[in-house]
Amino acid sequence: VWTGHCVCHRSLGLGAICEIPDIIGLAAPRPVAAEWGADDTSRPVRPAFDMARDIWRAAGAEQDAELFEFDGDHWFDGTESIPWLVGKLRAL
Repeated sequence: VWTGHCVCHRSLGLGAICEIPDIIGLAAPRPVAAEWGADDTSRPVRPAFDMARDIWRAAGAEQDAELFEFDGDHWFDGTESIPWLVGKLRAL
């Protein structure tokens, strides 16, 4: 069921009991990053990322919740997020 679009649209009923920030919050306080195209108005990043960042703040790890915004629409850019990920993996 995941072919043809993002997995974020395939929650299979989870939306009835929680929101995306709740799901991503399960990873706190481990580092997390979101990447967003500033022109992607069909799926705005705010306030969802701010809600997720609140979970990291409550866990004392706000600095480990990163949002990388780029000029563009609904696609994966990687310009900032890939180096961020490499840095986190090297630190292990």
